Amino acid sequence: MPLNRSNPLKLASIALAVLALAIVGCGGSDSGEKDDSASTSGTLTETELISKADEICQDTKDKVSAIGPAALESKDPEKMKSATDEIEDLNEQKVESLQELVPPAEIASDYKTWTAGLEKSIELLDEIESSSSTAKMKELQDEAVDVATKTQELGVKLGFTVCA
Repeated sequence: MPLNRSNPLKLASIALAVLALAIVGCGGSDSGEKDDSASTSGTLTETELISKADEICQDTKDKVSAIGPAALESKDPEKMKSATDEIEDLNEQKVESLQELVPPAEIASDYKTWTAGLEKSIELLDEIESSSSTAKMKELQDEAVDVATKTQELGVKLGFTVCA
């Protein structure tokens, strides 16, 4: 059965699925080991931060994979909505866990910008979901792609391999 492109709920569900998967993290380049300083009072070295963040992202990625593409590709809008809601919840948990990590001072600003980009991506998912206008939905999708691209680029710069 072909996709009914005039159904905004269906389009929103598909957009949510695509964007939710995009912000999970789809792998990046391995830039090698970074020079670290000793860990003090909860502050992580760059290597520790990369390792812990990539572990959080991999855990989320595994959970999203367990939801299965069948749920996201379903012709049933309610099933798609349920799957995208579950993915959004997993991403919110991921961002909260990442924000709890304390980066070393020399990359703290970039790390904060990176996690803010992840958070903004989730906010855009909510806006797309609640949008009733196809034009507004398209505008939000474009913004979400821009935010996701910049966030991914910064993740690569920081040295993440799973989170970038």
